[in-house]
Amino acid sequence: MMNKLKAIFLGVSILTIIGCQNQAKENRNPNERLNVVGHYVSEGYKNRDKGYDWIAVSVSETTNNKLEIKIRSRADKKKPTCTLDAIAEKVNQNTFQTPIEGKAILFQFSDTEMSISTNKNEDTELLNFYCSGGGSLKGIYKKIDGMLDQTQLDK
Repeated sequence: MMNKLKAIFLGVSILTIIGCQNQAKENRNPNERLNVVGHYVSEGYKNRDKGYDWIAVSVSETTNNKLEIKIRSRADKKKPTCTLDAIAEKVNQNTFQTPIEGKAILFQFSDTEMSISTNKNEDTELLNFYCSGGGSLKGIYKKIDGMLDQTQLDK
């Protein structure tokens, strides 16, 4: 009987902790802004020492809810594949956009990553224009701690 009570108490405690954590996430203040400033990298970055190609996105704040976005690719072993500099304006708490050729490029942020896309699906090919060799800026980029590997980065 005592073991059953301990198990029930343990189960209720775990559920309570999980419930409180989920509620804390749901209760995020809608005006609270994510910390989007930093460096984001494509999947290949983690294998850069093996020669994989990769893209980095550096994000810094400017003024009036705008971000400076600098996209660079690996440049130490071959010609750089992707390059773009843009100023993006805030759309909502986690989305910024920049107009290019009358079309909107979207930068959407979460706590650990960002994605690059276009406002309209039919405009996606615009993201290919800034890359060579069939590449595209479209995709999901993971936020990293610290600085980018400057020895491989396109200046």
